[in-house]
Amino acid sequence: MRRVAAVDVGTNTALLVIAEFVQGALVPIVEADRFVRLGAGVDRHGVVSAEAIARLETVLAEFRAVADQHGATEGLVGATSASRDAANREELIDRAQSACGWPYRVLTGTEEAGLTFAAAASELQDGSRRRVTVLDVGGGSAELVTGYAGPPSRVTAERSVDVGSVRVTERFFGRIPAGEDAIRAAEGFVDEALRPAVRAVGRTRLLLGVGGTATTLAGLARSADLTFDKVVAWRERLLGMDAASVLALDSRLLSGREDVIAAGVLIVAAAMQAVGARRFRVTRRGLRHGLALWAFGAL
Repeated sequence: MRRVAAVDVGTNTALLVIAEFVQGALVPIVEADRFVRLGAGVDRHGVVSAEAIARLETVLAEFRAVADQHGATEGLVGATSASRDAANREELIDRAQSACGWPYRVLTGTEEAGLTFAAAASELQDGSRRRVTVLDVGGGSAELVTGYAGPPSRVTAERSVDVGSVRVTERFFGRIPAGEDAIRAAEGFVDEALRPAVRAVGRTRLLLGVGGTATTLAGLARSADLTFDKVVAWRERLLGMDAASVLALDSRLLSGREDVIAAGVLIVAAAMQAVGARRFRVTRRGLRHGLALWAFGAL
């Protein structure tokens, strides 16, 4: 049976899935998450630091070893916001590819959105052809994508927006708990950035959440289906805590995100309000699963 390893390298994390494709469906065999913080300082300085590249090399070498151990015969890496924004992109690509031996593809915002939507929709393909809108809040950017779940899935509108949990934290929340002025400034920045995206994708009552911010929020709330009021309550709670207090809520869940999750939830709440969503339903499938589907020729 053919096995593929697919890696999503974002601004904060590197995420691996090793999967097979059986009877028209993606079947994950192994998944792994690592915190790399590749995008630390990229918003301010425009380059990925030598330290961040070294962290990524270590993780990609580890992922390659895991893939070999589990019989993956091919692999690919899809990189997002931090890699797109980096002036030293070519050095980053060369060193990443050398570390794992797999192609390191810097995805456009459109490609990222489409692959993420396909992954999320793969859990919803019940033949209803329902229209859904997906939100993926990453470290450097957020993607809003609308389409039909399928099968086959079909994207009708998408926008990638340069607001993410690391970017917003670095720009507005130099210290946490955040002050009221910083919170208002961050909300204004996110609202302004989301406005053209919402015009493109339209309004919806249900927002489907993918990615680390969404799954972490679901873990905190002990629910994969949250109301708008519940998301707002978590936004207020997290913005009022320092990083150590956030980590103490659940160290296993929050380690590596304790300083940025408040900004991520702020973005989720802003997106829900912008599109008129009253519910936020979280799926564990995301970009890495979309990359795997693409590798199998299933998109």
